[in-house]
Amino acid sequence: MNVTANDFDVRHAVRRLTRPVMNALVAGLVVATSGCGTIINGRTQRISVTTEPAGAWAKVGSQKITTPGELELPRRELHTIQIGKDGYQPSRVDLSKRISPCFFGNIPLCGIILAPLGMLVDDNSGGCYVNEPTHIDVALRNLPPGVTLAQLFDAAPHPMPETKVDDLFTPCAMSGRARICVLRPGALGNKTRADLRIGDGDITIGTMTIGSYLCWNRSPATTTIKASNGDAEYALDLQVLAGHTYFVQVSVKIGGRFSLAPIDANQASLLLQNCTPVPSDQYIPVQ
Repeated sequence: MNVTANDFDVRHAVRRLTRPVMNALVAGLVVATSGCGTIINGRTQRISVTTEPAGAWAKVGSQKITTPGELELPRRELHTIQIGKDGYQPSRVDLSKRISPCFFGNIPLCGIILAPLGMLVDDNSGGCYVNEPTHIDVALRNLPPGVTLAQLFDAAPHPMPETKVDDLFTPCAMSGRARICVLRPGALGNKTRADLRIGDGDITIGTMTIGSYLCWNRSPATTTIKASNGDAEYALDLQVLAGHTYFVQVSVKIGGRFSLAPIDANQASLLLQNCTPVPSDQYIPVQ
């Protein structure tokens, strides 16, 4: 077959046009499978912690530092930093979470077709999130005269990560405390990482995902149950009596807003059939 000069020019022109397109597609695919936010931000974030006085400890889970220092935390999760020092009242700082602008960089870098893939990668890795504040400065308060840390701990709500379903329907009158159980049913399954932070007054109990429940006990009193997704916070006032178990359901309203509502034992029993306990590492222990 004879190849003319015109044929060669056409082929050469096609190659010149195709090569940049292919390079752009390959680059877009690389970014999409890696995630723009993950490439730029990484999966973790450093949070600096200082205290007055210095020399306190700050911890999240099994990670513990002496202040001043830095914690390196996964971006994907909600975090509560516990801070303490002998002779001072313990403190807790709840970090919030926002979307990084890098998350939207998937659109121009990956194109309309591949952008959802990059966004999914960023969400799973946590690369699209920014934890705030990035620097924490806490002035620790002295213990009140005559008050010990043990007394503060006894008065605080106590997480119950080992509670079984049958235990929730057993009276706890002998303890002199009340029991609270928050349920978060959902059709998306408990593998979905849409975390909520649950608190009792100013004490953070832990985080939960869809299709899970978590429990704690506390002294009888009027308390405020809180749920937060790191951005907005939702609250429910609850009067609890010693020996009783109180069930609270977390629901999602239209527009993505949450609601907290008390439910009776019969409703709770039905919901618990499709809810699993929150893992112990998602609870925040009493200091």
